[in-house]
This record gives sequence, structure tokens and C-alpha cells, in this order.
Amino acid sequence: MVVKAVEMSYFSLQIEKYRESIRIDTINTIKLDFMFKKENLIWYIIVLIIFWFIVEPISASLALIAVIVYFIYNYKKSKQKKKNFHAESKEKREQRKIMLFEKYGEERAKKILNRELVLGMDKEQVKETMGRPYEVKKVVKKGLEEEEWYWEKYVYRNKTKFRKYAVIINNELIEFGDL
Repeated sequence: MVVKAVEMSYFSLQIEKYRESIRIDTINTIKLDFMFKKENLIWYIIVLIIFWFIVEPISASLALIAVIVYFIYNYKKSKQKKKNFHAESKEKREQRKIMLFEKYGEERAKKILNRELVLGMDKEQVKETMGRPYEVKKVVKKGLEEEEWYWEKYVYRNKTKFRKYAVIINNELIEFGDL
């Protein structure tokens, strides 16, 4: 009994708090002074149900409408953000494509954009094609600096392995493939 009384008094305090925070302006719009967060959605629904059936059906209806409008607005806003992000990324891809064509020529730029390695590429072209390697092993043999670059890391039986590799000697790609 004591627990229920405490719960009811807690809920009634919350209801009073939210009742005060919901005000109807002169132009009959609702202003909500508390923050709506997705993780608190269940709490809002509980409060609205209590409003709806116990306290004031009209205030609860208006609050429910406000919650629905708020979530619809945020949904549309997030869709617009995604649309803007995709437009920006498309613009960046186009800028990169133009830069590669100017820097390396049409044939090499097409290979880089298609992520195709070609023997004779320099380090910069290999990075443009495959991205920054996860691991680089440097060895000096007979005065030649040899680098082994590795991409697409994965773990197999507690060992780190890679799917792709490239061997670069004196800033020139001489070997590449899958592991």
C-alpha cells in the first residue's frame, strides 16, 4: 500500500509538472517546455495515458497531438539531413574525380576510381586507389627500400590477417594481390 501511494504521488507530481509545462497560447498552439527524446518515448506514452484517462482528456489529446507532430517533424528533419549528406558526398565524389583526372590523366584516374591496382603505380596512386593501409612493413634489401602494404584486416583464430596486399619498391608498385 505504501509503495502504491508513493508511486501515485510521484505520478501525480509528474502530471502536475507536465500540466504546468503545457500551455495553450492565444492562437491555440501548444508549447512544450520539456525535451522529447526517443529514449523517453515510453515515459511520454505512460504520462499521456494517465492524462488521457485520469486527469484531463482534452489536455491529453492536445499533448498526444503535440508529441505526434514533434516526432513527424523530427523524422522529416532527419530525412532532409540524410538527403543533404548524400548530396554533399556526391559533390565530393565529383570533385575527387575531377582532381584525379587532372592529376593522373584519364586512363589512370579511371583505374583509381574503379579501385584497380596497376603495376608501376607510385605510393600516392596506391593510396588513392585502396586507401590508407592498415599495416605497413618496411624492409631494406640490397639498398632498395621494400614496403609491404596490407588492407582489409580481419581476425581468424585470434590472429590478425589481411585480405589484400601490395609490395612497393622505391616508390613503385611491383606486386599486389589477395592473400
